Amino acid sequence: MTTEHGHNFKDLTGQRFGKLVVESFNGRGINWGSLWLCKCDCGTVKTVPARGLARGTTKSCGCWVAENNVRLRRTHGNAGKNRPTPEYITWSGMKGRCTNPENPKFETYGARGISVCDRWLNSFQNFLDDMGKKPTSRHTIERIDNNGNYTKENCRWATNKEQANNRRSNRILIFNGQRRNMKQWAKKMGMTYSTLKSRFNYGWSVAEALTRPVGAR
Repeated sequence: MTTEHGHNFKDLTGQRFGKLVVESFNGRGINWGSLWLCKCDCGTVKTVPARGLARGTTKSCGCWVAENNVRLRRTHGNAGKNRPTPEYITWSGMKGRCTNPENPKFETYGARGISVCDRWLNSFQNFLDDMGKKPTSRHTIERIDNNGNYTKENCRWATNKEQANNRRSNRILIFNGQRRNMKQWAKKMGMTYSTLKSRFNYGWSVAEALTRPVGAR
């Protein structure tokens, strides 16, 4: 156990994680998570968060992913045209924002604890088998529970409009076994969104807010 500024963490020096061997402690990252200087089997030295090493989401400096991606492109990505499929691009982007600290979106995905399930992490084919091809070019991958991980059970292809209805900023209400956000419930019950919102501001229960006639106090 190593201590720095009153914070304890496990010393990983000398341990191997995939193609990486930990050389030394290299400071603190997001939420005071420890960072470790690692040397890859290919010779590259890279700083990696302890979380990525412990969870197995970071196993190389990136060379393993690059090598694997080349192989996958040949199989699934229309390599003859040097143009990966839309599904492959989605899979690659999903992994990047969850596992690569240098990805611009890592802070709102990987650093927030969002991960890719083991079945999909290192297998594009498994991802494609579970998700199928995009219905249209307008569809992108969506997590049904925005606080959940990328798994078969929690993902679907959805349009921007459908995803907007599932943003974290939308309050989800469950009534009579049905799950909708406030705007959807307001439309279904024949009232304005502002009316429904004001009812909750006054402390009404879900049942009261949805079923009492407009104008009732």
